Amino acid sequence: MYQYRYKTTRGEYWKMSMYFIYHSMTGMVNLVFTAALIALTCAKWESSGTVFRICMVLGCCLFPILQPLAVYLSAGKLASGSGEDTEIRLDDVGIQVKVGNTYDKIPWRKMVRIAKLPGMAIIFTDPSHGYLLTDRVIGEDKATFYDWLMKKQSQIQVKSK
Repeated sequence: MYQYRYKTTRGEYWKMSMYFIYHSMTGMVNLVFTAALIALTCAKWESSGTVFRICMVLGCCLFPILQPLAVYLSAGKLASGSGEDTEIRLDDVGIQVKVGNTYDKIPWRKMVRIAKLPGMAIIFTDPSHGYLLTDRVIGEDKATFYDWLMKKQSQIQVKSK
């Protein structure tokens, strides 16, 4: 059995969001667009006017700077949205979660999936919601916990679409 009490931070939400963005087709498009715009900026810099130069610099900053900043600001809304600490208990039967006065008990077979990302794991209760457990929360027993958690993946029933 594992038991944790935590509040997910803005940085942790940001890291999770950026991982999903840049490990998807959207991230690939962002990278290709940025590379193409940098190449265009280098090729046309000398022959372009001030307005076009400003547009090119802003375009080059869109995905590497402005998008992560926007994601960071929205992560702040997620982090401040839950004013209460999350108490989570994981055992062989499932997970029990308490946030404020709300208590939920979910068996492993009702989970959608478990995702192991760098520095964190997400236990999905539906395709877009889940419980985020980071290395900071788990502490020193993270290797043992992540191994145990990934074994629980086999207890999750496959949902038909």
